[in-house]
Amino acid sequence: GDGGCGALVPRGEMSEHQWSACLQSCPLANAKRQVNGSKLETHSCIVRRSRKEMDNHLKNECKLRITHCPHPPCEVSVAYYRLSAHLKACPYAPVSCPLHCGAPNLTRQSLGAHKIDCPNEPVPCVHAALGCSYVAP
Repeated sequence: GDGGCGALVPRGEMSEHQWSACLQSCPLANAKRQVNGSKLETHSCIVRRSRKEMDNHLKNECKLRITHCPHPPCEVSVAYYRLSAHLKACPYAPVSCPLHCGAPNLTRQSLGAHKIDCPNEPVPCVHAALGCSYVAP
């Protein structure tokens, strides 16, 4: 917190000391985060920084900072440490066609519809019901 570091500093230098030398705990030190609308989880950030460095920590370093999915129109906001798990499942994340057709602008969500029209999707012979096992590449 802001209880001070215990250093004896001349009064005239206290402001500068508090800004650049005195370390404080991350404000998210014992953050409680709700996960998937269910239980609260407590996570700790043990980082200590000067006030001068704390803004950068909170914006760019802290694993508990809230970050937004980089794939519009997804509007999910998660703690930074959970972002990689979200990106693995995000329906708006860009993907490549697994059949390597080179189609542009595919997302995880649009992949199912793409497979219907993909030029590289194997197509069984129209006589498959009669026993023909040929599949056109």
